[in-house]
Amino acid sequence: MTITRLTLLAVSASFLFASPLLAQDASADEAPSEAPMTERPAPEVATTARIAVVVPPDIETTRPTTTVVDTTQGLCARTAHQHAGASVVRVESGTDVGSGFLVIDASHVVTAFRTVREGHSVRVVDHGGNARNARVVATAPDDDLALLVLVSPLSAPPLSLADPELITVGMSVLAIGHPYVPGRDRLALGMRGEGLFNQSLSSGIVSAVGPRSISTDAQLASGSVGGPLVDCEGRVLGAVSIATIGMMERIYVGASSVAIADLASRASNEEGYGGRIRLTWGLGIAAAFEDPGWPMGLWGLLGLDVFDVFVLAGRIHYLQSESSPTGSEVLSVFDQRYRGDAFVAWRQLVNVGPGMGFHFELGAGASVTSLHQRTRTGDIDVTSGDPTLRITETERQRWAVRPMLVLNVEMGPLFIGYSVELDIDTALSRYRVQHVFDLGARF
Repeated sequence: MTITRLTLLAVSASFLFASPLLAQDASADEAPSEAPMTERPAPEVATTARIAVVVPPDIETTRPTTTVVDTTQGLCARTAHQHAGASVVRVESGTDVGSGFLVIDASHVVTAFRTVREGHSVRVVDHGGNARNARVVATAPDDDLALLVLVSPLSAPPLSLADPELITVGMSVLAIGHPYVPGRDRLALGMRGEGLFNQSLSSGIVSAVGPRSISTDAQLASGSVGGPLVDCEGRVLGAVSIATIGMMERIYVGASSVAIADLASRASNEEGYGGRIRLTWGLGIAAAFEDPGWPMGLWGLLGLDVFDVFVLAGRIHYLQSESSPTGSEVLSVFDQRYRGDAFVAWRQLVNVGPGMGFHFELGAGASVTSLHQRTRTGDIDVTSGDPTLRITETERQRWAVRPMLVLNVEMGPLFIGYSVELDIDTALSRYRVQHVFDLGARF
């Protein structure tokens, strides 16, 4: 439409410009000649050429279209996802979140051992968001692998394992998994994050091949651990695992199809897995309230975490305080305590969502405390006539054995502890209650 209008405007302007010239030529031809016949040169005649203007028909213009053509890598990734995507699941156990994939049949899932190593109940969520429980059949901690069996089968087919002889350095590899995103980050993204956390696809190459493992340069999220590394046809080359070198550097290495095949061969002989016994330790700052003061100091802990159900631990405390009471002859009181305790506690996980939760421990034990107290008092001596200030320093040391109750809360490495003790002082014929508060890190 735009071309037609411009053409018509141009033609109209040319006719308007030529009309005065045509009118002058016509008046000169019609005027009578009254002057005598004299020879004069022939007048110049203005000639106009008629121009045939062809108005083109209306032309509808359209924007050029762009055709997206898959590159070789893009086609490989899309084909692999079509073949294997439905067989990849999310695995949740306690506060740990990982990925897994079907092998053998629609009821067996391979995942990372680190996801289920605490021994908590296991839940598997498929690509459609449907959840079902699972139990551990066999484990291979050295390969970071675990085999699960589902209470009911999935509708997706199991993945086939690639021939280890055909896995070579430089070949394309795809990692399919469920990226772990903390709940607070999901809330921050809001609607923008809708559908982004169900499944992810990363591509790279095989960077090294070992007898039972392979490594890749594909960049992976921590929630992809346990997911499959597949080729362009969706065949499993290995399972994703992450190794940390030093403080920050990560390499992405996984058990190869050889290790996965060995684990799958143990499916018929169910071994189970109930958790692990691990060493736990911690340190931090402490404060104790025992009327009338607040001794403060440091604490350390060393213990055993048994299957993430029971804890047997011991702590040491060093606490001290110095006060200057008013309204009495006491000038200062220095209180120094060395305290040790031992307790056994029931440990329970409170899970508030995938990857989110905390532990609490409720237990009982006893403490042994060495109390060293130095008191300085002053009085006025008038026996000699002139008033004289006399300062007396006394020291008192005693041992106290106290029963106690313990309540601890642990969220990741953050540790908050509370103990209440009953102190029976036979020398003073009284009893007191002491409260001990701990804040620090536990691993």
